Amino acid sequence: MIQTQFSSKLRVLRFDNGGEYVNQCFRTYFKHHGLVHETSCPQTPQQNGIAERKHRHILETARALLHEMHVPPHYWSDAESTAVHLLNRLPFKVLNFKTPLQVLASHVSLPTTLMLSPRVFGCVAYVHLPKNQRTKLDPCARRCLFLGYIGETRDEEHKWLHFDWPNSETMVDEAPSLVSIDPTRLDGPTE
Repeated sequence: MIQTQFSSKLRVLRFDNGGEYVNQCFRTYFKHHGLVHETSCPQTPQQNGIAERKHRHILETARALLHEMHVPPHYWSDAESTAVHLLNRLPFKVLNFKTPLQVLASHVSLPTTLMLSPRVFGCVAYVHLPKNQRTKLDPCARRCLFLGYIGETRDEEHKWLHFDWPNSETMVDEAPSLVSIDPTRLDGPTE
């Protein structure tokens, strides 16, 4: 993506000394593409300062999302994904107070669905149920826990991820505009 979207030549890739990056498959790829493969010394995260600091920033944001709305810790991966989603929409001084998404949009065209307003992680959300999934007397929506966003690539529709407490079911809502958000806490199963 760096070469095709930003017209920049990739020359060096630096990784920690993790086994997933130090193997024959990677060495062959780097040699074939003329890339220099650098690794840090084992057990020295200080040599990966920028990456380690960004990971810490994402983790701290995810932890705050979980604790603020009393969401159970086993949703940590959804909280981290939501943290990245939100951080990509916050202005940074190093980007002249632009968001990473704005900087990317200045180089490539992005779908407008990526610009939807953020929602409160862990809030109560009412997900619309299509007519074919309910009878005339059934409720038109389900009360759920908002867990984040999925489908942010150019070829996918923007979707929201929810958890339905009473049914212990994860739901993907393909029509976010039909979701009503209640910014109150959901402290566990209710009803």
